[in-house]
Amino acid sequence: MKQLIFPDEYFKTEVRDGFAVNELMKRTWAAQLEVLNQIIGICDKYGLTYYADCGTLLGAVRHKGYIPWDDDLDIAMKKEDYIRFLEVAKEEFPKDYWIANCYTTDGYEYVTTRISNIHATDFSEKTLSEYHGCPFRVGVDIFPLYYLSRDAHEAEMQKNILQDILGLIHLLENEQMEGNVQVAEELVKLEKLTGYRFTTDRPLKTQLWILFDQVSRLFEEEESDSLTVFTRRLRNGYYVEKELLAECMQMPFENLIVNVPKGYDEILKRLYGNYTVPRRVSLGHDYPYYKGQLKRLGGYIEEQDCAWKAEQKKDLPVEWQRKIGSRKVVLYYTGADALMCHSEFAADKLKVVFEKFKNDSDVILWWFPCVLDNPKAPFIRQMSPQLVKDYHQMMEEYKREDFGILDLSGNRQRAVSMADSYYGDESELSQMFRKTGKCVTIQDYTKLEEKKDLV
Repeated sequence: MKQLIFPDEYFKTEVRDGFAVNELMKRTWAAQLEVLNQIIGICDKYGLTYYADCGTLLGAVRHKGYIPWDDDLDIAMKKEDYIRFLEVAKEEFPKDYWIANCYTTDGYEYVTTRISNIHATDFSEKTLSEYHGCPFRVGVDIFPLYYLSRDAHEAEMQKNILQDILGLIHLLENEQMEGNVQVAEELVKLEKLTGYRFTTDRPLKTQLWILFDQVSRLFEEEESDSLTVFTRRLRNGYYVEKELLAECMQMPFENLIVNVPKGYDEILKRLYGNYTVPRRVSLGHDYPYYKGQLKRLGGYIEEQDCAWKAEQKKDLPVEWQRKIGSRKVVLYYTGADALMCHSEFAADKLKVVFEKFKNDSDVILWWFPCVLDNPKAPFIRQMSPQLVKDYHQMMEEYKREDFGILDLSGNRQRAVSMADSYYGDESELSQMFRKTGKCVTIQDYTKLEEKKDLV
């Protein structure tokens, strides 16, 4: 598939429906759309039908793209298309892709299949170029739509088995239940009911999810009048009549065109009620989803930053000691992961902090910045170019106004020993400071109080 084209303007921080979407999230969106484009290409090649689902369906209908506060992509496929897609997927996707479901990946505990572009965070030139400056593993979740039997007795039997499987999965979330007598009895019961044989060569929970999927597949189209994602069915009774999915139409989604079922209005009402009015609800995970990957990347950048600074061999200037005098020292640290995660607020946050300390005669701010694009981490310019530009400008203004200390030495031990308290981002530096027993305060980029203090 050809790479999608995004104008440079697309990646700039943008306020949509009152919600700020920063440049790194935009790059993540673009990378996810590349994965979806690969899926669409395979579906077109094999004559398979997919539908935008959940938040992606709502985004297509209401926003012509992502819901501003959403950070993932969901699609759905009917049973026959889903099974065929899984059969051909391994040969069709680029070699770096990862196809994860309970059949392919031990420990995968969902009914979906997730198609990811890479296996782990990768800031190589190749990945950054292919995925618009996004180094994170991104993907698309595919929900299988399976048939509900029109025979009420068969449907109830299937529901009861699936509930038993889920109940056993929940029991196993307590690790002490592995090998428990109750668990063993339930496994024997399931084997008798389904003919499935549990083995010792794969994790038990993985096998239970496989069984859940197999039982979900029991019925065929000719036996059914409706379809469902069975985890939703068990949770809230969700289903859709076949006629709602009988035809699909196309709608714009950012710079792609995606399939939407013609019955989208009724489907969205069942999923969200009055879906026409935007409202922010929980995504079921922390926003942004890549926080964990970003934290690990931030730790790497922090280490590289300190190593690079140490190579500069900067000594402690005499004027720093003169500036401090008898004043209290607040050590201020801005870390790469927090800055990138909250880049839409970063410049305003730093301005607020500097203004707060500028005219305080009792306290001096000792700023220990992570230099985002130091030579050991040049890839940040591709991930967050506007952030890098704004951040450098703030450093220059801080130096020019000369009311505090700008420490580019990389000497963390000295900074910790000189300071009376710590304020800033969670980092290796904050962990070092905690060991001194002195005060540590972690800054909040997202809340602006009356005095323009985002703490």
